[in-house]
Amino acid sequence: MQHLKVLNQYFWKYRKQLLLGLLFISLSNYFRVLQPQVIREALDLVVEHIGMYRLYDGFELRSAYFAVLSQTLLQF
Repeated sequence: MQHLKVLNQYFWKYRKQLLLGLLFISLSNYFRVLQPQVIREALDLVVEHIGMYRLYDGFELRSAYFAVLSQTLLQF
């Protein structure tokens, strides 16, 4: 471990860049974990809305419900 003490001066010199790197790596990992959860929520929403869309078969509200479904999908 004595040989590694030489590196401490470089860590101190570049501490701002090191902290920024750690911050961006943490944010990247957070969004990588969040992505499947958002996809799962979107797919569940689509399945639920398709079932409701089929219930409106023959009614005038079907086109309005489809507009709501498309807006919701556009948000994802």
